[in-house]
Amino acid sequence: MAGSTTGIIAILFFMFMYGVSKFYYLRKIRKILTIKFITIISLVLMLLVVAISQGQFRIIDDILLWLGKDRTFSGRSYVWSEAIASIWKYPILGIGSEQKVFHIYGFSNSMNTGLYSFWISVFVRYGIVGVLLAIVMFFSIKFETTTEETGGFYISLAFF
Repeated sequence: MAGSTTGIIAILFFMFMYGVSKFYYLRKIRKILTIKFITIISLVLMLLVVAISQGQFRIIDDILLWLGKDRTFSGRSYVWSEAIASIWKYPILGIGSEQKVFHIYGFSNSMNTGLYSFWISVFVRYGIVGVLLAIVMFFSIKFETTTEETGGFYISLAFF
């Protein structure tokens, strides 16, 4: 389990989805793989990962330690902690284009302006208004995959 935990989880997920899509009766999963579904799932997964990184689930901490990992997600938990503080400070409209530095591993010399998450970036930069606008934008996309058409399935899967 060496390497990026996020990368490992992503590749296992993609392999699972690819395998599942080959079975005739399970191909129907493609019909639910819409941009709307992916938008909601990605938002929920981001909230879950951030909650894990902030130590909200002790059992997951134990599992990660057993796998030789920790809950910092390569220092992202420190960045996300500072991002959460920024969200609480400016919840409605966010910080906009203000240049803000986030610290990896909590060290003052480990500076970063990225937030390692699309949804956290939107929350910090544009607040609740920005997140709602992003959700509306994704929900307005009419693209759906079918069981016969494979290209759209892989585009949706990659977007996820």
